[in-house]
Amino acid sequence: MIEMKRVISLSIFILLLSFVPLSVLAETSSELTPENTVILSNETDKSFCQDFSAYLEKLSINWLTVGEFERIKDKNIIILGGPDAKDVGEIVINLLTWKEVNYIRKDGNYSIFKKDSPWTDNKVVYILAGSDRVLTKRAAEEGIRSILEKVKNREKWFDYSFSSCSLGKAQKYIGKFQFVPDDEELPDDELSIELNAKTDQISKQEAREDVEYLFYLLSHGYSGYGYFKTKGDFDQARKDILSELDTYSYSTLSPKYFSELIYKHLNFIHDGHFRVGYNKYFQHKDFW
Repeated sequence: MIEMKRVISLSIFILLLSFVPLSVLAETSSELTPENTVILSNETDKSFCQDFSAYLEKLSINWLTVGEFERIKDKNIIILGGPDAKDVGEIVINLLTWKEVNYIRKDGNYSIFKKDSPWTDNKVVYILAGSDRVLTKRAAEEGIRSILEKVKNREKWFDYSFSSCSLGKAQKYIGKFQFVPDDEELPDDELSIELNAKTDQISKQEAREDVEYLFYLLSHGYSGYGYFKTKGDFDQARKDILSELDTYSYSTLSPKYFSELIYKHLNFIHDGHFRVGYNKYFQHKDFW
């Protein structure tokens, strides 16, 4: 009789289980998904990794900073940063052993640690850390790749900008930054430039000719022309430069003044590889 009760109880349990939605079962499993997993780091490490790793930049899972830590304790957490990283360091020290902490602090070392979550059952915490920011980025790339080798639907972990976009829409978007000249090309002999030519003064007529030549070269040979047309008006810039030359009070002008005049009206170009005369159109800044 006792055995029969057990059989009946087991049958009822199986029957009830069959009515539990699959989504609920999936939610209670320990499998990592983009919905139940987040990355936690400080703002600087987040920016560094996304700026210098195309792989990490494309991740679609939420990338949060420590200010949001309390509300994500029920998630699987991928912590990016070592024991001395700003903001996350204290969390990391409480999760690692002293041997692991000392290993990460040694120059040239990086590692990937997996721990059971101390905050929620059936959740895990990964710590991806190196002795410096570059090695932390390496740990992040290798660690997340190894994590994704074990998950289903790996494509859901990445955000591809044009994945749901038709080819026509993509071409239309790119087309906004393209420019195709509709006038005739200059002959080769008129395109030659004396690279070593030097002069102390330029006549107003020579300056006018140079302006027309410069804007022809920009529209026919500068790869950034179509993009920077969305930032400023090349035709208006040409007209404004010629207008200032017409009202210039002297018959000649110095190359440096001429260079400044062109820069004044073309400063909507921000390109570190672009230079006209004495002026570069963007200065490199060290920001790390």
